[in-house]
Amino acid sequence: MAGSGLELPFWSQRQASAAETMSADGAEADGSTQVTVEEPVQQPSVVDRVASMPLISSTCDMVSAAYASTKESYPHIKTVCDAAEKGVRTLTAAAVSGAQPILSKLEPQIASASEYAHRGLDKLEENLPILQQPTEKVLADTKELVSSKVSGAQEMVSSAKDTVATQL
Repeated sequence: MAGSGLELPFWSQRQASAAETMSADGAEADGSTQVTVEEPVQQPSVVDRVASMPLISSTCDMVSAAYASTKESYPHIKTVCDAAEKGVRTLTAAAVSGAQPILSKLEPQIASASEYAHRGLDKLEENLPILQQPTEKVLADTKELVSSKVSGAQEMVSSAKDTVATQL
């Protein structure tokens, strides 16, 4: 969507991590200093994994584009949406800062839940290969399937009608 002139909604914009915005001495980075932080390689979060599935990712892109287009087309809706977005950002920041001490204490339980969720996602991806297809392909395949079923039903009705007509 880059270059389209549409502003992406706040939820689809990537936020810089603390490691990306802090310099080596802990101060805000000014963009000229690069710090390489070596962290152990860990698997992506469950949310990141779900968001990166082609079906989910392409659907989110479609919804984001529709949202941005609607905001651009209707100034009154844009005003309401901008206010709602600001409120959500404020509430999210407050919730994150308030939850941080609790999250620190629950870290082992969260790690266990995350492992369990990853195993569940593995099974889900294994059993639902449709998740690895983009939305456009799923919609096209569904449309084709429905069309073929409707055509088959029409042929059956036409055949039954002809059979009844010849028997009368």
